[in-house]
Amino acid sequence: MRIILLLFTVIISCNKLSTAEINDVKCDAQLEYFNEALSKRERWSIDLLDSWSKFQSGVSSGNFVDLGHFDQCTRFVHNSKDSNIDVIKGQHCMIYYRATANASTHENDGIFDWREIGSALRERNLRLGGAVCMPASCSTTKIRQFVNETVLASADLVITNDYDQSMFCSTNEPIPFETIDIVAIIIASIFVLLLISSTTYEIYMIHKNQTPCELYSAFSIYKNGKKLFDTKRGHSKSIIHCLPGLRTFSMFQIMLGHRYGWTRGFPNINTNDYTANGIWQKTIWSAIVNIHPIAVDTFFVLGGCLLARSIFNSIEKGKFNIPKMYLHRYMRVMPVLAFLILIVVSIYKMFGDGPFYEFTTRGAQIDHCKQYYWAALLHIQNYYNPLEGCIQPSWYLSADFHLVLISPLVMYPAYKYGWKFMWIFPCYIIGIVAWIFTASMIHEYKPARLLMPSDAGLQSAIDFYFPTHIRCGPWLMGVMLGYTFFKLNGRKIIVPKHLNILFWILTLTTLIGVLIGMWPLQNYENSPPQVVHALFFSLQRNSWGLAITWIIFACEMGYGGIVGKFLELPIWRPLGRMSLSFYLVHTLYITVHVGRGRVPHFFDDATLLHIYAGDIIVSTILASILYLTFEEPFLIVENYIYKRIEQRSVKTKSNKEEA
Repeated sequence: MRIILLLFTVIISCNKLSTAEINDVKCDAQLEYFNEALSKRERWSIDLLDSWSKFQSGVSSGNFVDLGHFDQCTRFVHNSKDSNIDVIKGQHCMIYYRATANASTHENDGIFDWREIGSALRERNLRLGGAVCMPASCSTTKIRQFVNETVLASADLVITNDYDQSMFCSTNEPIPFETIDIVAIIIASIFVLLLISSTTYEIYMIHKNQTPCELYSAFSIYKNGKKLFDTKRGHSKSIIHCLPGLRTFSMFQIMLGHRYGWTRGFPNINTNDYTANGIWQKTIWSAIVNIHPIAVDTFFVLGGCLLARSIFNSIEKGKFNIPKMYLHRYMRVMPVLAFLILIVVSIYKMFGDGPFYEFTTRGAQIDHCKQYYWAALLHIQNYYNPLEGCIQPSWYLSADFHLVLISPLVMYPAYKYGWKFMWIFPCYIIGIVAWIFTASMIHEYKPARLLMPSDAGLQSAIDFYFPTHIRCGPWLMGVMLGYTFFKLNGRKIIVPKHLNILFWILTLTTLIGVLIGMWPLQNYENSPPQVVHALFFSLQRNSWGLAITWIIFACEMGYGGIVGKFLELPIWRPLGRMSLSFYLVHTLYITVHVGRGRVPHFFDDATLLHIYAGDIIVSTILASILYLTFEEPFLIVENYIYKRIEQRSVKTKSNKEEA
């Protein structure tokens, strides 16, 4: 049901719109001028009115929000000859409204009464949204007052107070540059110059048949690009060849869920299809999409395995340096994360516009980063206000860093005592499962958040999704796997054929069970008993981690079969290398893309998968740029510094011995 219906009755009846209650002088004058022009059917006033929302069809199917015509409104300019009126420029504003408490039921006497809109909304408890195009001189307060008193009141409707109006009003005025914007542009320009100069230097040195200085060529696109897109198979026994494939598919799985999630948050004409009782929620595919956060547990397994293998090898060689490990891990993620945070708090707001652009970018990204950037940089945001984290996916980096911090306490005893110590890991995992199960039974937490009250769903995420001590089960599995590889030292274990088949059957059954296990659990009409929800909720992540652990082990031992061959395809290696940048930047891109939308979408799998394919392409391009600008260059600089320090240390030691 749309606001402008009522305004169209003004055109028909030529009644003027009262602005007596609006105090802003210029806004009041322009609205009065608009009213007079509207009563005279002047073309410019009709054009302004035409950009307002209209009564839309399909409200019963969930078409709750109409966006009007954003560009027609924001580009609108009318030059008045009256100096008191000045230039009228369009301001597009979204308005959300409900029926008033006294909206009454009207008998159908054959004549439509606009108050029937309010009655219908009250009966169904609907909150609708529509767009108005007002003079840019009007404040959001005046706009709400005008729409409430002039447009909605006669239909027993009223604007709701559950949203920030400033996030839903847009003009065509350029966004003024702030100091932070200039700083961001300067820093970005410096890195561009570094890329150009370093690449030019290396190419020049190669042309002269001379060896480039490692430091000066650190930012060379030529050298780093060759490394990034190299698809040759490495032969070192420390390389786990299936890891790039697992990383890539985990990224794709996470991105799929984020694309669906952000699209659900944008107005759609079939909103009812994906509500708790909607037809989409009853499909198996919806369960696969909704379980997408499980892919993070693959990252935990990979991280634990690689870290354990590296630390055990360093301890074996007597070269384990804890401060160096901490610094390396921090610098591994900090350059790209810090740069993206800088972009978000500065020029990110300038990447687009639209009815929901301010809401999606400022509400979900910019404001969070301005307030909590420090929590992201200190890697504590999975505990400190996790629901409003800066660049939300980076919570995983915080959890991963915590695990790196405690790794010496885990790795030293594991190296010294082996399985005599690591039996603690399964016990801890069982304890976590029991804890989650008990809490789920007490608080009635469910894996499908749509079936829970909003507050309960958010609390379950705070309690069991973000905390490191809850999510470390798959990481511990990775540590045990890394220890196994370390002890084998490149040797292969002979697994009997019948056991190999059995383990693969169990693994695939587990993976499929987790992927589609949400399907019966998210059934609103025939939801199973709470104990079933609690079992799945408590077992899903560690079961997934255990299955991924077997896949890695089987592939490394030569029992991966077709799965191993697929995961070891050369195409996954470049994508695996840029996984950090891909993981961080894809959400920022999706946010911009969704925020730039001009019309409600049709929520449809085929359409979303088509868009999702584009997400992969664009995110890969952006991730490549970030990798070449930050990830690889800073790694080269770090290694160069360590080499210089070691060389000086050796030289100093040699001089002392000679003396």
